[in-house]
Amino acid sequence: MKHFFIALIVIFCISFANAQGQSGTLEYNGAKYPSESFVYNVPANDMTTIIQDKMKAAGYTAEKSKGFLVYRNVKMNEFGGENSHDIIFKVEQKSRKEKGSSIVNMITALPGEIPAEKVKDGGKSLANITPAPGAGEFFGSLQPAVVQQAHNLSVLAKQKEVDNAQKKLTKLQKEQSSLEKKIKDLQDKLSTNAKEQQAQTAELQSLKSALEVIKNNQPQQ
Repeated sequence: MKHFFIALIVIFCISFANAQGQSGTLEYNGAKYPSESFVYNVPANDMTTIIQDKMKAAGYTAEKSKGFLVYRNVKMNEFGGENSHDIIFKVEQKSRKEKGSSIVNMITALPGEIPAEKVKDGGKSLANITPAPGAGEFFGSLQPAVVQQAHNLSVLAKQKEVDNAQKKLTKLQKEQSSLEKKIKDLQDKLSTNAKEQQAQTAELQSLKSALEVIKNNQPQQ
């Protein structure tokens, strides 16, 4: 199983080595920017954590920005390694029906090209920025963590099924014990009832015999 999992990661890494994100646009802080996006088969919350962990491992912490992960002056091998870039991520659930998948949108630009303050009327036209190279390489570098998290989620889901099955079995076992006790109580009552019937039958026969004696013992005239 371990070798299979390692092979799976290798396959994903190879397949993503030359991967290219889907080009598009993304609005941030009142302006519209060119962006790249990629779909991953893990929920948005998990994908956000994967990105944060990767950036933290590289020495970067996201700025506080509602709905976005904002990193300034980032220098990473995936983006050439020589120049610094500002990188902005927006991670979203792929669709209402596909809660287990997420879309990672990414804007990259040279430092200073994306203002920290809100841009007025910036959404009417596409901002002129200098995107960093290597978007596909960066997206591909996330895949081993995605595969690991997908595996973890699969284990958790199956563990939940096992726990639920165990709860049902435990409940059935308790019901069995309760039913067996009720059966034993009924069997004890049946046994007591049979003995009481036997004693009552003997008493009845004795009374009937006494009655016959009284009937046959007519008073003398």
